[in-house]
Amino acid sequence: MSIRAEQTLGNAPNAVAVGIFLILLPLAALLGNWLGFRWVLRGRQWLLRLVYLAVLAITGLIVFIRWPAPVRLGTFSQFHSDPTSLPFIWQNSTFFITFVVLLVYCIIPLIVFFFRVRRESA
Repeated sequence: MSIRAEQTLGNAPNAVAVGIFLILLPLAALLGNWLGFRWVLRGRQWLLRLVYLAVLAITGLIVFIRWPAPVRLGTFSQFHSDPTSLPFIWQNSTFFITFVVLLVYCIIPLIVFFFRVRRESA
């Protein structure tokens, strides 16, 4: 969403901002997992599902607003000069395989958690 993420070499404020983002991302995931676990134990599965739907809706909205950026590979400058000249994510096998592996890695715990909660709440 910004060229600052590409301009970190020799630019401490941009490097710190990217670093803080990368640190906060797993912390937010951990907090979400902890909070979701507490809600399930307290019988508030409906609240957890509501938050999951809200996160999915916001993510979908961001993808829709930024289209076609989520499916094109290139730099910020290349995208803003001519987005149609950039390759699609599935045209770069290294990127696409890595993307699919990470996607599966992130989805499996959610599936396991969903079925465990469903089984234990029945």
